[in-house]
Amino acid sequence: TFSYSPALHFNSDQADWRFGFDFTDAELDSKSNNGFSETLTQFQRVTTAFLVSGGVNLSDNWNFNGNIRLERAENSGDFDLSKDEWAGGIGLVREFEDEDRIYGTIRRFYRYPAMDEYLTFGTFNPDLMPENGYEVELGADWTFEQIFLSGRIFRQWMEDEIMYESFSNRNLPKNRRFGIDFSLDWQMTETVRSGLSYEYVRATFEDGTYSGLNYSGSRVPLVPEGLLRLFIELQPLNSLWLNVGASYVGESFRGSDFSNTEAKLEKYWLYDFGINYELYESATLFG
Repeated sequence: TFSYSPALHFNSDQADWRFGFDFTDAELDSKSNNGFSETLTQFQRVTTAFLVSGGVNLSDNWNFNGNIRLERAENSGDFDLSKDEWAGGIGLVREFEDEDRIYGTIRRFYRYPAMDEYLTFGTFNPDLMPENGYEVELGADWTFEQIFLSGRIFRQWMEDEIMYESFSNRNLPKNRRFGIDFSLDWQMTETVRSGLSYEYVRATFEDGTYSGLNYSGSRVPLVPEGLLRLFIELQPLNSLWLNVGASYVGESFRGSDFSNTEAKLEKYWLYDFGINYELYESATLFG
């Protein structure tokens, strides 16, 4: 894989502009054996993209920002397909004292399938399309002395979401998501910091025709409604940090359960411990 991403940044008192170009050239070689014969598959992907982003100070407290990205992916070899996509967004920010702010954003997003997502057990799925969608969000960041709060509410509409199902990657029908997320970061003392974050997401099929059946109104599989993260960070020495955390993942429907009739995947907790030791300014040990 070869990639090149030059960018030009221009900044003034009234505006902030960034212009960029992305180029990527990647190859995939795959061998598969079904017990009787071996199949060699090769294809190349070249992507080129142009992007522009900017922010303008409308007043001392109001900022307007926007961005757009135009991209083309060209595949060649055993798999020949080209596809154009674009992403962009506009936002409005009202700033207050310190880092306090409220904001609203409207954006379009996309994701090309990864090269190996086209391939399942040595067979290409040429019908796999990029996933894309739109999102609207309202949010706020606020500080109360040693406590930093952040939250947002969002609505998302997705089309051609990619999911592994029935031994291959497929595009799902249109679906919509409604979500709320919230985080709190508390610097309790100079050596103790703690925090939590919570996300609620409800993902539902909007146009549910899939494999000849109608799943409109069903929940999207593998999307848990609730995610919770707790952590505490300790600094017993100037060069030593210890981090203990726990993550909760709520119930979700199984990968192929588009009718929501099977038993759900159970909720669970994950626990982690991390350590960082700074040897000197340019070297850190972590684990």
